[in-house]
Amino acid sequence: MLGMFTELIGKIPFPDGGCVLVEPSVLEAMAKFKQLAASDSEAGGVLIGYRRGESLHVVQLTTPMEKDIRTRFAFKRRDSRHQLITRQLWKESGSPAPP
Repeated sequence: MLGMFTELIGKIPFPDGGCVLVEPSVLEAMAKFKQLAASDSEAGGVLIGYRRGESLHVVQLTTPMEKDIRTRFAFKRRDSRHQLITRQLWKESGSPAPP
C-alpha cells in the first residue's frame, strides 16, 4: 500500500510546544520494513531533517545496510555509511560542523 501516505504531523512533548512533520517519502520508506510475519527482522537507520524554531521536519532517512545487525527483536546500526550519509548531507546544508 505504498503511495498512500500524506505527511505525518505530531506534537513534541517539550514545554515550548512545537511539532514534527514527517514527509510522505520517509513514511513510505519506513513502511517497506514493517514487520508483518513472525520471521521479519527489526529495521533501523537515521532520520534526517532540520529544526525550525521549536519544530522538526524529517525529510530523509537511511535504511538498514549490509553491516547492520538485524534480528526479530533488535537492530544494531553497524554500517558506517549511515554516518557518511548524514555527515555529507550536513556539509551540503551549509550548517556549521557538529561537535
